[in-house]
Amino acid sequence: MDHYKNLFYERMIGWKPAQFGSRVHTVFSCTDTLYQYWQCELLAYTYRKVGQPGPLTRLVSTNKEVKYPFSEKTFKATDYSIHPRSGDKYLAYNKPSALMEWLKQAKPKESTIVVIDPDCVFLSKYVGEALPGKPKAAYYCYMEPGGDLGKLLISRHCRRNKELVQSVGIPVVIHRQDLEIVAPRWLEVTREIRDDKECHNAVGWIAEMFGYTIAAAEAGLKGDVKRLCVFPPEDSVDAPFMHYCAASENEAEGFMWHKGIYKPWEQPPMPPPGSPKATLVLAQLLKEAADVYGNAAGVGVPV
Repeated sequence: MDHYKNLFYERMIGWKPAQFGSRVHTVFSCTDTLYQYWQCELLAYTYRKVGQPGPLTRLVSTNKEVKYPFSEKTFKATDYSIHPRSGDKYLAYNKPSALMEWLKQAKPKESTIVVIDPDCVFLSKYVGEALPGKPKAAYYCYMEPGGDLGKLLISRHCRRNKELVQSVGIPVVIHRQDLEIVAPRWLEVTREIRDDKECHNAVGWIAEMFGYTIAAAEAGLKGDVKRLCVFPPEDSVDAPFMHYCAASENEAEGFMWHKGIYKPWEQPPMPPPGSPKATLVLAQLLKEAADVYGNAAGVGVPV
């Protein structure tokens, strides 16, 4: 792993890794697959580019030897994608379960934990800290507690403090002690939603997102809803993160790019002039990362 990192930094002439000494620790959960390998490294590239303080840790959930290396920190977690009680197969169980395992075994010293996903990039440094009882998170319009979906899930699966449920998701900036309380219930609420046939069918992939916001509410947490990330194809990059869960598009010019069609480390298609800012910036960051990882001997795609 050190050899891998050294090759990277030799390629990145004049660049240095961010100095650790911050109270902020950025962490994300992923699988040990080629599809998420390149997302992890694109995230790491932007982490170094902006000089983000504090460690960046990949929580890779696998019961085998880790195949895909990572140029920052790695914590190997148990693969929890098949729930041991219900037998339900759902990859997103790994997020709260890996966080629980990491908190218990790695014992991070930083007081503020920034939880993101591998399909995120840094646009600028994030140095905000979370006070106990006051997390921060990004707004997601489809998580509204007052909507039909929110009402259904909250009425059936939130045991208390229903009024505290918020329409939020990653990035989640939370005090470590609060995360230690929330993570086990986050996992349990997710399973309960998945086990409820009507709720399962209604919520689909985002059961885990409601698992977090319900668990946080039950713990008495109502945080600040912040402009923490942008989403392609927004015409803005006025946040510290971008979450490219959606396609990057310029409909007028017939341009479309999505993470599901990318093969590392190909040069990505560049959006036409006049495309939304988030679309342009994401393409440029991926181009830069492809130049670095694709051309550094020994730091390409593992076989």
